[in-house]
Amino acid sequence: MRILVVDDDLINCELISHHLVALGYEVITCADGQEAWEIIVSQEISLVVTDWIMPRMDGIELCNKIRQAPFGRYIYTIIITSKAEKQDLILGMDAGADEFLVKPVNREVLGACIRAGERILALEHRLEERNRKLQESRDRMQHAYGIIQKDLEAAARVQKSLIPQKNIVHAGIRFHWMFEPCSHVAGDIFNFFALDEGHLGFYLLDVSGHGIPAAMLSVMIGKLLVPDSHQTDLLKRSQSYPPYYQLVPPEEVVRSLNNKFQSSENFGRYFTMIYGVIDCATGTVQLCQAGHPHPVLVPVNGQARVVGQSGFPVGILPDAEYTSYELQLEPGDRLVLYSDGITGCMNARDVEFGQEQLIRLLAKTTRQSLATSMRTLERALREWNGPKASVDDMTLLALTYTGGSVCYTSTEESPAVHRAIEIEGSVDRAAEVRRFVDNFCKKNVPAKRRVQDLWQVELAVHETVTNVVLHAIEKNGNSVIRIEGLTFGDRIEFLIVYDGRAFDPETVPEPRLDGSQTAHFGIHLVNLCMDEVEYRTQCPGEKCIRLVKNLFDKPV
Repeated sequence: MRILVVDDDLINCELISHHLVALGYEVITCADGQEAWEIIVSQEISLVVTDWIMPRMDGIELCNKIRQAPFGRYIYTIIITSKAEKQDLILGMDAGADEFLVKPVNREVLGACIRAGERILALEHRLEERNRKLQESRDRMQHAYGIIQKDLEAAARVQKSLIPQKNIVHAGIRFHWMFEPCSHVAGDIFNFFALDEGHLGFYLLDVSGHGIPAAMLSVMIGKLLVPDSHQTDLLKRSQSYPPYYQLVPPEEVVRSLNNKFQSSENFGRYFTMIYGVIDCATGTVQLCQAGHPHPVLVPVNGQARVVGQSGFPVGILPDAEYTSYELQLEPGDRLVLYSDGITGCMNARDVEFGQEQLIRLLAKTTRQSLATSMRTLERALREWNGPKASVDDMTLLALTYTGGSVCYTSTEESPAVHRAIEIEGSVDRAAEVRRFVDNFCKKNVPAKRRVQDLWQVELAVHETVTNVVLHAIEKNGNSVIRIEGLTFGDRIEFLIVYDGRAFDPETVPEPRLDGSQTAHFGIHLVNLCMDEVEYRTQCPGEKCIRLVKNLFDKPV
């Protein structure tokens, strides 16, 4: 071990150095604290023996400087002094001295102090080594955690990619949903999709347990429950005569899943689910329920109630039998599927949200649009749950039957393209509306008409949405505005659908441009920019403003 001896008295310095060399230590000497400090900074010094009183920098100042410096090692300090008063000792200890020796220095006492310092430094070294290893372990754990975090985020993106896009619209049926995993990934999953031109399939399932194993199984099932032109054994069955396929009844789909996913093959996991098929023209729904909570039917005229029949969860009994039941939806009726995380949502007093409260809230919001009703429910669940983390995934899929093959259009023809966005009823979402209109027109308006029509359509849609926000919906409410874009052979249409008061731009008088009247100028511009403007009430709680732009000049 290398020891630094600091003393301006050459004889004392040589005497102490002689003792230490005789004890087997390597010694460096200097005459004052300033020189000692320069040596400590530049060399590996672990132990310092210093006189108290010295020129330029004394022993107390040197101790203070050593203790305040950010060295990565501990430096053991012994002060040699002729002072033996209690206050002097306190001053030295406060400065950071580890030991004191009184002059004249005894060789045996000096050796004992040095050995004590060695033990302290050895303990310090072991502690530093242990801390270094702990830091390395923590770094490895943080690196592993970072990898796991990225993997979980990637898994969440994969899972969310299986959830339907909100800008895809199905004629005759309106969907809305809530999806709140209790962690990165969920054991719940849902979807809806076109089985053919006249039927939609939809499902919601809940895998037992939580976390990655449950999520992996839900993703696996979600990948299977997707209609595919090459898939003829789960949702569709091929046949030799037109239309060359047959839709597999819901009970057979669930039975096939039960045979495929037995718990012994899936680490003891099972899942509950509802799978249904709806006829878009008639509103007839075929449903099969496998151990899942009963769906809620919310009639446009009638009392909200639970419907259905239970059955065994999928993956428990290999020979379980499943049956379907039928519901007849009338225009405006709603059907709500949900996982038990909705009704099992706990408040601060550990009271469940419950099925009865769910039914009451759905009944209370019947006159709201489907989107606003679901937003109201989502807000109620968040308020009920409070700041505490949810212990289960909360998933809900709601549909409403609009009562026709095409919603809001003036003819029976089907649009070639039908896209939509939903925004909160506030004017600060205008940029999102403009982007939607801009992208829709660039993809669906002929290039030769695009420049002259694009700014007119953007202005008309923006002004309509702004006026709806300002004049037709509740301030600070929970309203949702839906903007739909449709293309037909000779025109494009934009539908602005909202909850709120009646608002008809066609009844607004033209403003006088002499400065005596400034109101209604925006709506006047809408009428000038578009070829047709129409207002109507459609589904319960919804008003619709229809804006039409012809793509070809009509003959005179």
